[in-house]
Amino acid sequence: MDQKNNYSDTFNSYYKTYYPAFVLASIPRALKRPVGGPFAPGCLLCGSFGAVGGLAIGSGDLANGSGISTAWSLAYLMINGKKSIKSFRLYPLALCTFAGINTIGYGRTIFQE
Repeated sequence: MDQKNNYSDTFNSYYKTYYPAFVLASIPRALKRPVGGPFAPGCLLCGSFGAVGGLAIGSGDLANGSGISTAWSLAYLMINGKKSIKSFRLYPLALCTFAGINTIGYGRTIFQE
């Protein structure tokens, strides 16, 4: 039980930083569209607003930055989730998985504040 709490605390503390938002925003998604991959406008929009959420967290506004990152990670997941599952390719699935983990992590941070 103690091991589970340790993992949960590590997960929660990781999502009180801006690193996950910047990592998702900096992945080169719009350079070349792989089969089943995301479209450039959606990637640029979701990635740039994810970076704005990271900047808000970096400047000390954890609640609003987490909200922005949660909303735009969820938007990316909703826009590209079905396509990536149908394509069953590693790159689109990995991007959607990371967006889903960001949504859960930053969403938990919002509700714990």
